[in-house]
Amino acid sequence: MELFDIQGRLIFSSRDMNYIDVSKYLDGVNFIKITTAEGQISKRILVKRF
Repeated sequence: MELFDIQGRLIFSSRDMNYIDVSKYLDGVNFIKITTAEGQISKRILVKRF
Protein backbone atom coordinates (compact mmCIF):
# COMPACT_ATOMS: atom_id res chain seq x y z
CA MET A 1 0.00 0.00 0.00
CA GLU A 2 1.38 3.38 -0.98
CA LEU A 3 0.13 6.93 -0.40
CA PHE A 4 1.11 9.78 -2.71
CA ASP A 5 0.51 13.52 -2.43
CA ILE A 6 -1.00 15.59 -5.24
CA GLN A 7 2.48 16.18 -6.75
CA GLY A 8 3.09 12.43 -6.96
CA ARG A 9 5.57 12.27 -4.07
CA LEU A 10 5.46 9.07 -2.04
CA ILE A 11 4.49 9.99 1.53
CA PHE A 12 3.77 6.54 2.97
CA SER A 13 4.53 2.95 2.02
CA SER A 14 3.90 -0.36 3.77
CA ARG A 15 3.55 -3.99 2.75
CA ASP A 16 2.09 -5.22 6.05
CA MET A 17 -0.69 -2.77 6.89
CA ASN A 18 -4.38 -2.93 6.05
CA TYR A 19 -5.02 0.74 6.90
CA ILE A 20 -3.33 4.14 6.88
CA ASP A 21 -3.77 6.67 9.68
CA VAL A 22 -4.18 9.81 7.55
CA SER A 23 -4.45 12.13 10.58
CA LYS A 24 -0.69 12.76 10.27
CA TYR A 25 -0.95 14.18 6.76
CA LEU A 26 -2.09 17.54 5.44
CA ASP A 27 -5.66 18.05 4.28
CA GLY A 28 -6.14 17.73 0.55
CA VAL A 29 -6.21 15.29 -2.31
CA ASN A 30 -3.97 12.23 -2.09
CA PHE A 31 -3.72 9.03 -4.08
CA ILE A 32 -3.60 5.52 -2.65
CA LYS A 33 -2.20 2.57 -4.58
CA ILE A 34 -2.89 -0.97 -3.38
CA THR A 35 -1.00 -3.87 -4.92
CA THR A 36 -1.95 -7.53 -4.41
CA ALA A 37 -1.07 -10.80 -6.10
CA GLU A 38 -4.14 -10.28 -8.30
CA GLY A 39 -3.16 -6.79 -9.52
CA GLN A 40 -3.17 -3.20 -8.39
CA ILE A 41 -5.64 -0.35 -8.03
CA SER A 42 -5.17 3.38 -7.53
CA LYS A 43 -7.79 5.70 -6.07
CA ARG A 44 -7.96 9.38 -5.27
CA ILE A 45 -8.83 10.16 -1.66
CA LEU A 46 -9.64 13.42 0.11
CA VAL A 47 -8.21 14.04 3.56
CA LYS A 48 -10.24 16.64 5.44
CA ARG A 49 -10.33 17.16 9.17
CA PHE A 50 -13.17 19.01 10.85
